[in-house]
Amino acid sequence: MNWSTLVGDWDRPLLPLFKTEYFNNLMKYLQIAYDSGVVYPDRQNIFKAFKLCSYNKLGIVILGQDPYFTKGRATGVAFANPAETTSLSPSLTRIRDAIEKDIYNGLALDFDPTLEKWTKQGVLLLNTALTVRQGIPDSHTKLWNPFTEYVIDYLNDRNKGLIYLLWGQVAQSYSDRIVRNGNWVYHYTHPAYAVRNSTAWECDHFSKAAQIMRTYSDVELIW
Repeated sequence: MNWSTLVGDWDRPLLPLFKTEYFNNLMKYLQIAYDSGVVYPDRQNIFKAFKLCSYNKLGIVILGQDPYFTKGRATGVAFANPAETTSLSPSLTRIRDAIEKDIYNGLALDFDPTLEKWTKQGVLLLNTALTVRQGIPDSHTKLWNPFTEYVIDYLNDRNKGLIYLLWGQVAQSYSDRIVRNGNWVYHYTHPAYAVRNSTAWECDHFSKAAQIMRTYSDVELIW
């Protein structure tokens, strides 16, 4: 298989994993799952987060939980909504509102629900599980655990100066795997937690990440 068509320039970093028995079994399981039921995102978009965020431009890793489990939401990019969406998902609404407060002093901005503007700037929007059964959150989390561990371990070995934004307990369960020397790691609740509790999601990771990128990489990050 030409993996670059699915994961872009992540094909070389991920190739050792793709050759493992674990990954082969995972793909067989997912083929059956997609053929026998409804799984999100669409199977051609499972690895979309990697394809859109070039490995060679990577600066920030935002780690979430699993894809949206309702129809018409999951895109393969964590927290993103389809371009044609007419109303943002509750979690993405919380993210947009937090950015407006943290970066733009509460002023309205032209918000792209696909979040592809972020990915092009080197933001990897990665769920800890890349698939989910319709209506059953957390249904594939354990399946993807070795995959996510591999990605984090690979970046630890070869990439320093990364900013990790870990949102929610599932994402934060990977925190101990991340090397602190040379990286930045920030924790906050998952936006879905704020949705469930009908509260604001007042995360300031966006300004922190922008300041770090500006200071250490001379990059003007635009959220």
